[in-house]
Amino acid sequence: MAVVTGTNSSETLNGTPQDDTISGLDGADTILGDLGADTIDGGNGNDTLTGAGGSDAFLFSARNFGQDIITDFVIGTDWINLAAIGVSSFAALQPFITQAGSDTVITLGFNGASESIRLQGVTASQLTAGNFVFFTNPVPIVGSRTIVAGSDGGDVLFGSTIGDVFIGLAGTDRVNGDGGTSDELSYQFRTTGTGLTAATGNRTFTVTASSVTDSAGQFSTTFSNIESVTFDTDTSNPTGFATGETTINTSAFTGANGVFVNHGNSTNRLTFTGSAASDRVVVGQGSHVLDGGASAGFDTAMLFLDGTADVTITQAGSVIRSTVGGSVSDVTNFESVLFSLRFNSGASINASTVTASLGFGVAYSANSFSVTGGSGNDRFENHYEDIVTTVGTTTMTGGAGADTYSYAYLGTNLDKDIITDFSIEDRIDFFFVETGPVSFIGSGAFTNVANQIRYLKSGSTTLLQADSNGDGVADATLTISNGAFDLRETSAGSAVLQIIPEITGSNVADTLTGTAIADRIFASGGDDRIIGSTGPDVIDGGTGSDRLEYQFLANGTGLSGVTGSRTFTITASGVTDSAGQINTGFQNIERVSFDTNAFNFGASSGQAVFTGFSTGTTTFNASAFTGASGVNVNNAPYSNNVVFTGSSAADSIAVGPGAHVLDGGAGSDSAQVILSGTTNSTLTQTGTTIRATTGSNITDISNFEQVSVSLQFSGGASINATGVTSALTFSVGYGTSNHSVTGGNGNDRFENHFGGGSTTIGTTTMTGGAGADTYSYTGFGTNFDKDVIADFATEDRIDLSLIGLFNPSAPVRFIGTATFSNIVNQVRYAKSGSTTLLQVDGNGDGVADATLTIANGAFDIRETALGSAVLQIVPEIVGTDSANFLNGTAGDDVIRALGGDDSIIDRGGNDFIDGGAGNDRVTYDYSAATGPVTANFALFTPSSVPTSYNDGLGGTDLLVNVENVRLRGSSGNDSLTGSATIGTLIFGGSGADTLTGGSGDDFIYGDFSFTYVDGPDVINAGEGDDGVAGDLGSGPIKSLALAAMA
Repeated sequence: MAVVTGTNSSETLNGTPQDDTISGLDGADTILGDLGADTIDGGNGNDTLTGAGGSDAFLFSARNFGQDIITDFVIGTDWINLAAIGVSSFAALQPFITQAGSDTVITLGFNGASESIRLQGVTASQLTAGNFVFFTNPVPIVGSRTIVAGSDGGDVLFGSTIGDVFIGLAGTDRVNGDGGTSDELSYQFRTTGTGLTAATGNRTFTVTASSVTDSAGQFSTTFSNIESVTFDTDTSNPTGFATGETTINTSAFTGANGVFVNHGNSTNRLTFTGSAASDRVVVGQGSHVLDGGASAGFDTAMLFLDGTADVTITQAGSVIRSTVGGSVSDVTNFESVLFSLRFNSGASINASTVTASLGFGVAYSANSFSVTGGSGNDRFENHYEDIVTTVGTTTMTGGAGADTYSYAYLGTNLDKDIITDFSIEDRIDFFFVETGPVSFIGSGAFTNVANQIRYLKSGSTTLLQADSNGDGVADATLTISNGAFDLRETSAGSAVLQIIPEITGSNVADTLTGTAIADRIFASGGDDRIIGSTGPDVIDGGTGSDRLEYQFLANGTGLSGVTGSRTFTITASGVTDSAGQINTGFQNIERVSFDTNAFNFGASSGQAVFTGFSTGTTTFNASAFTGASGVNVNNAPYSNNVVFTGSSAADSIAVGPGAHVLDGGAGSDSAQVILSGTTNSTLTQTGTTIRATTGSNITDISNFEQVSVSLQFSGGASINATGVTSALTFSVGYGTSNHSVTGGNGNDRFENHFGGGSTTIGTTTMTGGAGADTYSYTGFGTNFDKDVIADFATEDRIDLSLIGLFNPSAPVRFIGTATFSNIVNQVRYAKSGSTTLLQVDGNGDGVADATLTIANGAFDIRETALGSAVLQIVPEIVGTDSANFLNGTAGDDVIRALGGDDSIIDRGGNDFIDGGAGNDRVTYDYSAATGPVTANFALFTPSSVPTSYNDGLGGTDLLVNVENVRLRGSSGNDSLTGSATIGTLIFGGSGADTLTGGSGDDFIYGDFSFTYVDGPDVINAGEGDDGVAGDLGSGPIKSLALAAMA
């Protein structure tokens, strides 16, 4: 490869057959390549370039390259490299490509000089991006942008793809921002060095969607792809853009990032009209007219005043006017307006009548001064660095609205400041302190840590003190003069301070939620629910039964568990936490609750597994709590150990597997303990202490009136509580393996309340032991099917009532031994050998969906009351060998009279009645019936074989060894028929009755009422020696029929 380098004179340079690099430098050169793949750079001057075969690259390595001609550019073989002059895309280059006869000309320019590339014999439409090398790898110079500087001549400037700042100077320029989204066109007016200069007299800048013009003629720019335009002067520039009035009209500009104008300290008038985007304008003291435009942009105006004269700020409609001596500035349609008094010599600002939100740049001063805001949400920015040691007092009055007092330093710009009207919606902001993060320590003492801030109450004022150097001594003090307030951060670590707000309830039941910082909560009347949180809180429940809750939730909200052990102490006036999260003082709180959100196991979306209150032992000491409703703790189902000492009221606690020590103390207390589903547990009792032993874990439960143990999701583990004499509640869960639960001698309750969640289940065997035990269900799924009750007894119950309670549209219907009739939730029983099967048709298809087995006998089952859905064994009523009076119930009875002449009363139900030896009679008593009764015993005859009869009340009885029946009517119009062969005693009762005897010796009474308000009776005595009486009332016998005697 040959390297051929020319001189700065005009000359002819020839390549070789190799791949050459040829540089012409200055001068009007003629360069001829050869057969190789050459790189040809004409340099400055008007050069003629010929590749002469091969794949050649024509390089333009600097601006002012002149007017060059390429004589043999071959599309698809040669290319033009424009990367060094900043052209970043074909789209940016296209506006500069034209067709000139048979040639294509690319016309650029820089510093007033023409630049062009003529491609002889090339048609412009044939060119594509593939024929060029562009600037595609820009390196940011300022932030994420590059600087593209123009000259004082006419320039053509190209931007990169990452966003550029184009520095416009004098001349007629063309600027293409290309692909960046933050391209800025900047005009910089400088009193020294490089830049534009101020004009004499008045001046107007006009910014449109594609151009910037200057009435002084110093520059004119056309542009594309520009997002913002800047006009900037030196900070200390006393002239600005012109010696007269400057007008900047940007109303037609469409850039997304708006216009920025910095007028410096010039007092010359500026008239500004904003664009549709968010504009920013900075002016010095003077008489200015600033209009941000009535667009959706968020416009900002900053007015720097000289601090030598007082400032009055007023508002008329949307116009904010500042008056400083003879200077009057009007600001319109700006969403943010800031007035600053830097280097203040004692001047004050009064904006008390302004309703818009204002910003005030508050500077220190050796003299005292004041700044008074209006009724908007004003911001007082004390952001100036300390440069004086002697300061006067700065008095700030925010006025109405949510005002903010912001500080960047903790020295003289804070010391001696006074806020006269700090209120609950106001804030003091130390987030921007430049010497490091601020630590707010409440009212505690300094601990020799730099940048600590504390507050003190002093009489009717609040002192905010700062220790900036960490020597434990206050270096600066801000005074809040309008009250002695408690202060807190708006959020932990925010360094933004506020008055601790009062969260206030109503006179009805409220739910009031504390924040993660200090709260003052006053619930007032009603039975309120107060959700406590971190911070030193003060809570008053007021009247009513009020509950204070602390929620430790696995989803990341609420309070959090800690590593290691933890102690909560609940007294008559507060709750403290050894982990430091909770520090609550309260009064009028009836119940305190600690909740870990039972059955929320955490661990979702990368969240760590939640472990309850702590990873170690959690202790709750509520012995000093005096609330009437006690303390509630829910640590289920987490396995961390708990030590609990209850109050004198009714406490409740729920814990998961582990080794716990639970003492309810006085009161009617309840405890729920979830035991391991994989390890068997044994329960014993000594005195009032119930001990649960599960492997190596031992839990002692003392002085609890209600104790519930649970095996949810059992993996085959069983519970044996035969050594317990107190009543227990067992929450019995389904499992894929067989397991058993054995009660003790108390009236135990077996709650099968967990929904069926597995299709393959094992057998759950329940043994109630002595006592009146209850087996309760809330559904007929896997928590019912395959269950076995091993020792069901007369005093025990199977309670299905909750199923209908939870689903009123499908109540449980007990149908005895009848067959299913395609009705949802029908329950029947069947005897199978020495067992009883309780079958359920849950979906109404007439087929049993689940079956519970009573393993210890074939029993008759009935409801304890009609429609109760509470089932029991039909009880036996047993007489003696003497004459007995046996009284049945309205349910299903088994009555065994044994010997003697017995009298048996039947009151309804499906009964089995065995009179036994002797002359026995059954009286069917209908006196309690609510309507007329039809009873027909014409077929009755004594028998030693059980015989079925309809009892007249919808039931079916089996009678055996019964010698006689008696019928006693109701108050309705009854139809009563006695035996056709055995004498029957019939009492009609009140009402118009039809009473029929048979061939026996009947005694028929039209009534047995003493009300003397009776209906006419029809009496058919039949054959036999009958005794007939009309009644004891006033009604006549309407018809009396006596059979003829043979």
